[in-house]
Amino acid sequence: SQILRYQPTQDGGSFPTQSSYLVADDAAVAQFRELLIDGDIYALTATDARRYETGQQREFVLEVPPDDGDVRPGREFALIESTGPRREGSLYVWDALHGRLVVYDKSNGSYVQQWLPVSSAPALSDLRGMFIVVEQAPVVPEGSVVPEPSPPITSAGILYWLTADALYRSELTAVEDEPAATPSPSVGPAETVDPTRSVEPTRRPRRTPRVTP
Repeated sequence: SQILRYQPTQDGGSFPTQSSYLVADDAAVAQFRELLIDGDIYALTATDARRYETGQQREFVLEVPPDDGDVRPGREFALIESTGPRREGSLYVWDALHGRLVVYDKSNGSYVQQWLPVSSAPALSDLRGMFIVVEQAPVVPEGSVVPEPSPPITSAGILYWLTADALYRSELTAVEDEPAATPSPSVGPAETVDPTRSVEPTRRPRRTPRVTP
């Protein structure tokens, strides 16, 4: 198995020439679930992600979530998205086993946090695709006054995800814990915006489980 790279013609009208991207012939391409390209190539497997640069695998590993040993053991990664330019920002990985979104630092693969649906929200299950939008503060020249965002930035981003029969939208926003709960995310159908439905991250090292449907 191999990842194929196609070179465009000079006018960009076609891509007739193909070549192998991976330098090593023994790469376990059959284990790859999805590819993410942002200058580097991230190949997602069921439990990790591999980073490639100019066809060579670089030193990179996703940190095991802190609740792996008790609350949510194991993982089954299936989708990956990112924010920020090359080696900046975050990687967002959907864990199909526990129906959660796990966030990692893109530069070194360290664990940041995870998001789970609140009990009143649709479950993060049967995802066919996802997209993350992170609102950024405006960039202004040095020495200029930075304007306040209007409205203020109150969420960690917006998650869009597609299932077999619906498209959903959810703000990644901290919410009050439900009884005997840990943090989680909320969701509403993509065509509606419900500010009472948000999402709450599980934070390290807190490991109290919450019950969600």
